[in-house]
Amino acid sequence: MDVNPIQLMNTIPALMPYVPYVLMVLGLCAVLMPWLPTPANPRSAYGLAYAVMNAMAQNYRNSRNAAGTDKPTP
Repeated sequence: MDVNPIQLMNTIPALMPYVPYVLMVLGLCAVLMPWLPTPANPRSAYGLAYAVMNAMAQNYRNSRNAAGTDKPTP
């Protein structure tokens, strides 16, 4: 059985008006992540906010500013 995500979303009409706003927030996080410096302490308030924003941007350590990858690529 193949599930069509658009059809599934249309079955939940109460959430449909909020989808563009959620996508805008995720896109904004993805745009801002490369410019943010990596936190020195991941347990600080900035470190936790950075981790949440990184997850929302769906970076998952794939960007240049991810922890431990600040070295230039050849």
